[in-house]
Amino acid sequence: MKSGKIFLKLNKKPLTRNDSLSKGAYAADFTTSRTFKIVPVGKRLIVEKLPKVQKNYFKRQGFKFRDVKIKKGRKLQLRKKFIEKTKFAIDTKSEVQGLTIAKQLKQQRRPKRQVSQQVLNNLAKGRAIRMSNLKKSRK
Repeated sequence: MKSGKIFLKLNKKPLTRNDSLSKGAYAADFTTSRTFKIVPVGKRLIVEKLPKVQKNYFKRQGFKFRDVKIKKGRKLQLRKKFIEKTKFAIDTKSEVQGLTIAKQLKQQRRPKRQVSQQVLNNLAKGRAIRMSNLKKSRK
């Protein structure tokens, strides 16, 4: 993903070609960044798996992207780079809100909060006490 003049890595582990296209297209479609590129890493046995939402995203939404750069009215072929077409540039809620690629990566990499069973039991007890106090005050 291009952020300013530099490209940021979206993932740490390698992906298959189709998965990397899908991940880049998903990120470009849901952020203000319009350009992404894929970098070949050779053959790898261990590859990362994508979430179900991003799986085959490029196959479904590939028409929103072009692999040519228009410079002074001429089309220049790009190698392994894709640009979101202008008419699809601001078509999602997160793009309208101005979600940058850095913010999206931060949201994805933030660990999910795990709630322990003890915390859930304490919450249930607190609710039960509040409900019993409410019933008493109404009488």
